[in-house]
Amino acid sequence: MLLILTDKHDLSTDYVILRLLERGIPYFRLNSEDLGSAAYDIRRGPSNTSRSWMYVGDRFLDTANVTAVWYRRRITPPVPLSVRQSQRQFAFGELRDLIDGILPPPSVKWLDYPTCVWRAERKVSQLEVAADCGLRVPHTLISTHTTLLREFSKAHAAVVCKPIYHGLHTDGTEAHVAFARIVSESDLEYMGSSSTCPILLQEFIDKQCDMRLTVVGDRCFGVHITAPPGIVDWRVPDLELSYQQVPVSQAFQDKCRQVLRAFGLRYGAFDFAVSRAGDLFFLEVNPVGEWAWLEKKLGLSIRDAIIDELCTTKP
Repeated sequence: MLLILTDKHDLSTDYVILRLLERGIPYFRLNSEDLGSAAYDIRRGPSNTSRSWMYVGDRFLDTANVTAVWYRRRITPPVPLSVRQSQRQFAFGELRDLIDGILPPPSVKWLDYPTCVWRAERKVSQLEVAADCGLRVPHTLISTHTTLLREFSKAHAAVVCKPIYHGLHTDGTEAHVAFARIVSESDLEYMGSSSTCPILLQEFIDKQCDMRLTVVGDRCFGVHITAPPGIVDWRVPDLELSYQQVPVSQAFQDKCRQVLRAFGLRYGAFDFAVSRAGDLFFLEVNPVGEWAWLEKKLGLSIRDAIIDELCTTKP
């Protein structure tokens, strides 16, 4: 049985489940939101007496029956509102460690194991590993020193500032996302003097488009994404984007798989800037990156590749 770890708002999982039903593959979807109200029967003792059972509403999970795990989104168990505020942190820790303790071990097929995903999400590590694997990486500086930031900016025709992590922040009432953008010298003066956070600068690649390369085991899906002129980050909401599936050389695919192997992964959504000369510059790889919208637009077979990677026994 395939165990899917996600949350209730994950539309990509909905999309995959439709195919699982069509193919008659048994699965159990475990949402973070269900963990606080689930019932547990966990027993440990002499050999062959252990069991890990979970009851989620009228559904029953015996982890001994799990043959593969799709780690779509991080499991964050909610604490029931009935728990007093002073005890909520304790209750959260107890519940989180319980879930971590009963999940199948790495010996079961995972796409991908949580500790590998966590390590691979670090952009600083990604850039080093990508360069070591032969991918072209833009010149990058991370610093809190205004002088270094200014010198780096002057050394390049233009520089881009981007978040080191995910760029999401809240002010208590609203959520905001920091997208990659070109910054001026005056911007750097302000950021360097007022910020307590390290600042990531990268040389701006004058690009014709971006490429999203979705790697699932031995299969790769390359798509050119073209944004309107002057747009640095195609992820900005409400843009009119065009998409084109493109072939990717075997040698380039192998380099990307080498990056994934370095992190212990078999799935990754790579983002590259395609320069005016056609060169590919590595920007980042998301170990749990989205893909469903590309399949819907271009008729790709990414969800079948994911299912095959998890549920097909290879010779």
